[in-house]
Amino acid sequence: MAYKYDLFLSYSSTDAARGKRLASDLETKHGLNCFLDKVAIRPGENIRTALRDGLRNSRRVGIVISPASVKSGWVELEHSIATLEDPSNRSRRVIPIYRTTCTRPECPIPEELGIY
Repeated sequence: MAYKYDLFLSYSSTDAARGKRLASDLETKHGLNCFLDKVAIRPGENIRTALRDGLRNSRRVGIVISPASVKSGWVELEHSIATLEDPSNRSRRVIPIYRTTCTRPECPIPEELGIY
């Protein structure tokens, strides 16, 4: 299958600046084409539909784990959509990205991501 994006970045809106920097680094240093909601979703576009389409058109899904993302309903939704066809992640499509500044117990690795 041909993918439009190499990586869909899932993160909390609280971490938007960090997500944007990560996407920029991956694109400039490694030539990856990243789906970043703030860039890919146009004003007035249906957000849920755009996220679903972005996930379907991405080779991999990077989930940034932070204190805010473990509480985010949007990150949970994106993870659920990404793993719908491969719940055990055998294809290694979902990649947890753990922030080094994220310490326990404020930022536990979600159980569903811990198996990866």
